Amino acid sequence: MISEELFRKLDRQAQEIPGLKHIFLITKDIVDYFTDIARVTDRVEMGGFLLGKLWINHSIIYAFHDYVQVRNVSPEPETSYTPDPTSKREVMRLFKEGRYDIGAIMHTHPDDSAFSSPDLVSARFAELFDFDALNRKFGRWLEEMRPGRAASPGFLVTGGAEPTLYCYAYNTRFELAAVADDHMVKRLSGYLVSEARSHYEVLMREAEIVVEKMRKMGLIPPDLETLHETIMDTWFVGIPLRELEWLLSPEVEVKTEGGKGREESRELIEELKERMRREIERRLRQL
Repeated sequence: MISEELFRKLDRQAQEIPGLKHIFLITKDIVDYFTDIARVTDRVEMGGFLLGKLWINHSIIYAFHDYVQVRNVSPEPETSYTPDPTSKREVMRLFKEGRYDIGAIMHTHPDDSAFSSPDLVSARFAELFDFDALNRKFGRWLEEMRPGRAASPGFLVTGGAEPTLYCYAYNTRFELAAVADDHMVKRLSGYLVSEARSHYEVLMREAEIVVEKMRKMGLIPPDLETLHETIMDTWFVGIPLRELEWLLSPEVEVKTEGGKGREESRELIEELKERMRREIERRLRQL
């Protein structure tokens, strides 16, 4: 289990970063799950839910330590993920019973393509928690978790030659933290508009096509204004899974104090930008 000491340490460090309120924490078990599912995702998208607890003080820490894999019932599973509604209802029952505080949707892409606009909308409106149960547990501390206001993270694991983990959230600057024993890796989110401009522009250009495609699939699409708003206000982190596994391994000493531990290296950011640029034409062809 995640120790109280670790929660307090993350909370203290977050106070040193102006405007940082939300921390998405994943355990080594979750990282191992991401690595395993990246190996087996082939031809179709797979996914499920991450499950965990909330810790609230200065920061709101979403600590994901468990998961459940859920069948994809999308009419086009090669290019989209829709979790089985029955399984989702069962997960919501776990929140109501207080076995978990919160959840997050995760899914895979069989290739190395980054998140799409439907991925961002799905995370924004997931609301994987039971507000009444949380209100009983946290009371007045829970104002920011009201439905429609809560930060709902989404997680994407890509396939391809270099599997990558993406975490994203609407209108929420956040820090992604991964922990394994005494090791911790942290990445501060970047604003999609500025950190991955070319990918942002493609998502905005393809918005109308996405809405029309969802209608043809028999799905209820978001209105165009909501879709544009979601894309414009997205924050994200991307990190190659191989790098994340290495940094969490016992052989590596990870320094988490000071600014160096908080920011992604410029080289990694540029690498992810380049990968997104290479995906643009392929994503447009898929539509």
